Amino acid sequence: MSATTDIIQAMRNSGFVLELAGDRLKVRVPPGCPSFYKYLLRNRKSEFIAALKEQQAEFAQPTELSDTERGLLIAMGLHWQYSADDWAQLWSDCRDHEQRANWLRIAESEQPPAPKQGDTELAVTIRIEGNFGTGRMQFDMGVPLDRWNEQKFSEQIAAMPGATWWQLDQPKRCADCRHAQPTQHTALVTCGAGREDYPACGAFWDSDPKPCNQWAPSANTHGQTADNELRNAR
Repeated sequence: MSATTDIIQAMRNSGFVLELAGDRLKVRVPPGCPSFYKYLLRNRKSEFIAALKEQQAEFAQPTELSDTERGLLIAMGLHWQYSADDWAQLWSDCRDHEQRANWLRIAESEQPPAPKQGDTELAVTIRIEGNFGTGRMQFDMGVPLDRWNEQKFSEQIAAMPGATWWQLDQPKRCADCRHAQPTQHTALVTCGAGREDYPACGAFWDSDPKPCNQWAPSANTHGQTADNELRNAR
């Protein structure tokens, strides 16, 4: 089938127009075309039709959502306070070219204006982890401080499939991080995320706050309040 596809591309480069009308092959032949191509069209029509159908099927499959596109859709869904069913329907819609394009246009039109220079500190920095369409992923986003409501945000994230969230701009304890690995000392841990900034003892005290962007909660407790909730969950 690949050889036929190559021939189709060569013919199109020479000025041929090859299209399908249902199961029929429609061809517009350029003037002065090589007789070899005419021979192929007469004697291998079924192969041309099969190759063109395969190309149509491949085109019908949407490409993978980019991180930027997922981020736009996530922000839109949080703004509209999607339910779990809404999220499932959104990712299902995105398997269709036209529906995906429509959702992305809507999501982009609803994005808040970019922060002015010097306002970057007036936002809460959030990392969200969950199943976003085609697998488990992480996304970072900034929520303007004047619109930040921790309880409401937590309720919205809870509707996402298997999702959790935490603030990157709050120090956390290594003891509450999923990357913490025990050592022979009951109060010292090493980092499974690959951190190398160990103190002289070669490990981290599990109770010390660690301002680490690799920090992730060890349980689905959202981890946004650093210590108390996680201590109770352990």
